[in-house]
Formats: sequence, C-alpha cells, structure tokens
Amino acid sequence: MDVIVEEGHGVIDVTEESEKMPLPSDNMVTSDFKEDTSCGLKIPFRDDRLLMPMFQRFASPRCSLALLSMAYFFSDGIGSGVFSSTISTVEKQFQLHSTETGLIAATVDIGSCVALLATIYFGENIIKTQWIGSGIVFVIIGSSIFVTPQYTSTEYGFGEEDLNYCGNVTLSVCDISPLRWYRFVFMAGTFFMGLGMEYITTIPLSYLDENVKQSYSSLYHGIFNGVGAIGLAAGYMLGGISLQLYNNPSKSVLITIDSSLWVGAWWLFFIVGAAALLLIVFPVFLLPGNLSQSDNVRRNREHKIKSHRVSSRVASRLLSLSCNKLFIAITVSETFHACLTFGVMTYAVKMGVDLYGMSESTASLALGSLSIISTVLGYISGGVLVSKLGLNLKGILQFMLACSVLSCAFSFGFLIHCPGKKLGIVNINKTNAIVGPCNAQCHCTTENYNPVCDDDGSLYFSPCHAGCGIQEAFSVASDCECLLGKNVTNGTVSSTKCVSERCPKFPLLITLMFLCFLSAFLGVTPSTQATLRSVAFDERTTAISVQRVVQIVFGRIVGRLAFGAVFDNSCLIWSSECGAEGACRVYDSELVSRNLTILITTGKICIVVVLLCAISLAQRRSNHCGKANEPPNILISTK
Repeated sequence: MDVIVEEGHGVIDVTEESEKMPLPSDNMVTSDFKEDTSCGLKIPFRDDRLLMPMFQRFASPRCSLALLSMAYFFSDGIGSGVFSSTISTVEKQFQLHSTETGLIAATVDIGSCVALLATIYFGENIIKTQWIGSGIVFVIIGSSIFVTPQYTSTEYGFGEEDLNYCGNVTLSVCDISPLRWYRFVFMAGTFFMGLGMEYITTIPLSYLDENVKQSYSSLYHGIFNGVGAIGLAAGYMLGGISLQLYNNPSKSVLITIDSSLWVGAWWLFFIVGAAALLLIVFPVFLLPGNLSQSDNVRRNREHKIKSHRVSSRVASRLLSLSCNKLFIAITVSETFHACLTFGVMTYAVKMGVDLYGMSESTASLALGSLSIISTVLGYISGGVLVSKLGLNLKGILQFMLACSVLSCAFSFGFLIHCPGKKLGIVNINKTNAIVGPCNAQCHCTTENYNPVCDDDGSLYFSPCHAGCGIQEAFSVASDCECLLGKNVTNGTVSSTKCVSERCPKFPLLITLMFLCFLSAFLGVTPSTQATLRSVAFDERTTAISVQRVVQIVFGRIVGRLAFGAVFDNSCLIWSSECGAEGACRVYDSELVSRNLTILITTGKICIVVVLLCAISLAQRRSNHCGKANEPPNILISTK
C-alpha cells in the first residue's frame, strides 16, 4: 500500500526524512489542506495528511451521505433514544432523586451548547469531516463512561420484598448511599455524548449542502434527518426491550418484571451502539474536506446571495446574523418547534400510560413505531417535495406555513383521552396522605408505592391504604376494611386486577396524533433549507450553530420544563421520599389532556404567526433584489 504525506503545496515520500518541509509556524489549517479532495487521515498536531488513494472511490456525495447518516443513526439512538427510555431504571438502581436524573439529562444539552459555541467560533475555518469524526469519538467516550458504574459499583440486589399492610409497614432507610455519588459519573458521560452528538447533527448539514447541487440539497438533508429520526425511535424501542432482561442477564432471580424491585439491563445498547460507532469513525475521518468535482458547485453557490463578504472573525459573523431579520424569524419558528418536539418526546411514555391507559412497554412500542413512521415520512417527503417543486425561499416558507396550520388543527386531537383511574379512597387531604375511615388506624406511608386494585378496578396506593390486615404476597392482600360495603365478590386486592380496559377512542387518538406529527415533521427539512438560503454562503455553519444554541436553550430545556409542569399541576396523588414530596403516582387524565392541548396549540399558533412575518420579509428581500438587478431606464428622444 502506497502511503504519501501531503504537506503545503507539495507531495513527498514519507521515507525521505531529509526532504521534509518545515512545519507551518501557526496551527491554522492551510487553504490547500482545507480544499483537498483526496481521502486520507490527518496527522495529529500537524497540517499533514496520510493520503490513501485506494479509498478515493468512496469520496462521493452518496457514500458520504451513507456514512454520515449511519453516524447520526447510532449517536442519536444512544444519546436520545436509549437514554430516554432507560434513565428511570438508572434512577432506581443508583437511588437517585428525580431532580438528579433531570440534571443528568440536562447535561446532554450543556454538552451540545459547548459544541455549538466551538462551531460558532471557528465557523467555516474547520475541516468538517475531522470535526464530525471527533464527534463520533466523543459519543463513544461518553457511552463508555455512562456504563462504567454498572461494572464498578456493587452488584444490584433486590433483597427482601417490603411489607406494606395495615399495622406492618417497612419504612425506607434514608441514609445517604455511596451509590448516589455515581451521578457525577453519569453527568460526565452525558456531557461527552451531548458534545459529540451536536457535531454529528449540525456540521453534516453544511458539509452536504456545499458538496451537492442546490436542487439536491433538500433531498440529501431529508434522507439524513430521516435516518437520524429512525435511530432515535429505534433506540427508544430497543432501550425498552433491554429493560425486559434482568440487570445481570446471567443471574437467575426469583422476582419478575412486574415487581417494583426489578431493574433491567439498561446498559446493554449503550455498549452495542458504541461498538457500531467504532466501526464508522475510521471511514468518516478518511473523507476529504471537500468532495471531488464540487468546485463548480461551490463557486456558483457563493454568488447566489447578494451580500457583502463577512470577515472570518466570529464577532463579524454574529453581527451579520443578528441584523438578518429573516434568519431571526426562521430561528424563532424552529425554536417553538423544538420546544414542542422535545417536550412531547420526553413525556411520550407518560402520555401513553396516563392518557391512553397503556402499559409502559406497550406505550414504548406504539409511540416508538408512530415516531418512526411520522418522522421518516415527514423528513424525507419534505425534502423531496422542496426538491421536486423547485421552491425558492418564499415558496419554502409558504410550504412550512401550510404544514404548521395542518399540525395546529390536528393538535386539538389531544383533547380526546381515555377514562382515568378510579380511586378507591377519594378524600385526599392536602398532604396527599390518602386517608379514610377504613385505613386511618393503619399508619400507612406513601414512601412504598405498591398499587393494588379490587374487583371493580378501584385503585389503592398500597395494601395498607386498602386497610388490608393480611399480606399474602407482595402485591396480594386480604381482609381489607376499605372493601366492606362495596359490591365486590371478596375482600382481596391484587396488582393483577389493575388492568386498564381497552379504550374505544384509541384508534381515533393514534390517527390524529400521527397526522399532527407528520404535518409538523414535513416542515423540518424545508426549514433547514430556508435557513441556509437566508444567510450568506460563508455564514452557513455559523448560522446553523447559532440556531441550534437558541433551540437548545429556549426550545429543548424550556419545552421539557413546560411539559413537566403540565403533568405536575395535574397530579392527584404524590408519593413521598424520606418525608419530602416525591414522584406523582396518579394523574387527572382530563386535566392533563386539556393542559397539553392548550400548550401545544399555543405553540403552533406562535409558529404560524412567526412564519407569516418570515414570508413578508422574504417577499421584501425578493423585491429589493429584483429592483437591484433591473436595467436602468433609458429615454430616447425622437427629436
């Protein structure tokens, strides 16, 4: 295999040490290196590359799209899908508070912000493929760190089943456990995952855009975003499947997945995903900074937008973007979209369980399948339509407006919900003690949630709250005072009786939800095209990065907090943790449904208003450019 080192303007043999040229005095990448179209690996701490001509056939737009899409698939599948579906299990195993697991999740966004700030600072003065490859390395490192506590901590043991019947309640031990310190290890892992995921998500958009014809750019972006969406949904579903395996799959245990002490193998697909990324990172590093035969594309695109050439300084680029009203309008609309998308994604399983009466596994599979179909169809179809219709900037914005109006109309479907849970004890006092005459003498606690039901489906917080004097098994009790006088066959309660009846409205619910998601995701790929066409050619990477920072700070984080507040404000019964208020156990489904509809439709209306402003700005820009290109009027005298 011939290996050549390219340096500066010349090409030399690596065996001729005496003929090597001196290294550049600074660390900036030379223009020849940045514009190189040959495959090879960059030598660390030098401006040289090891060229590998045998891989040159793969330096094409299609192969690049395949590699970058697969990187997006696995990174988003790990950091968003598997993480979201398994974080509650991590909380249980390592005895973490909900606020602490929320902070772990927020660390992903902090890592993303750091990555985006670096991208904004360097702008176009980067070799995009090297940064994307570095992002893959960061995700691998983050995943490895995240699963480290599974192997360095003491093995999880479920111990004895707690007693929780009238007059005999096992109280929780509130001493601080050394396991809780592992939350800092999890935060380090999610930080690196967020750092790498943002490079993999953001930089390929401008890399693909500058290496293909503009008419193909939206199609490539649609495929890229669609594959990433499949990865997220697949990771979400696979994470749920991994929880069906015990934490240590090789160990035989007596408890089943229905036990409150069950902890699944949450770590499994973090390792699988990291191994898959390890196979992809080398080919990504080999990709050139610019694909061959892209010079004409780049030269033509650089003059598409009539604007002055901005300086490479970050302050000048940011000043230019801050004065671009059209870019600001598009960014605001995308921020509202991110707020709604990440809010729904974070609480999708909770919505399925509390609004539609599904089990958690069923909710993961059903909503995961719905997410795959709607996002893939939306991303790819949106890109194809923009490409086939040949829409200009104004046409793209009008297409986005139509999608938002449809999505807003379908969002009223969230008003439909299934009947909520029927409570056995209805007089809930201000401290959520769930007390009644039948269990007042039992001295029950809300620290041990062990839901049981009677024959008519009424829910009790635990056998103790049902006034049961005999606990036959962990979730079966008899001699229950609270069942006296009710039309039930016996005085026994059991968790197996807490089976939600099939909701007759479910087909209509799932149809409206699908149409709402599909119409919303149809506008995602066109929005990327609108962003790229609203700024100067050499501001594209900075523009996308600035947009992502705004989406993370004011979209993702705010959306998760807003949707969380909707559920918290609709809670009927709270558990407690060492005397403090813990997690919500029962929600008012009607109140959740109404508040969610208000939140989602308000966000959709804001998107519509902002897009109307953006269309007006695009029309004004088009008129201005048209007048600037008109030939001067010449008056010819006939005298």
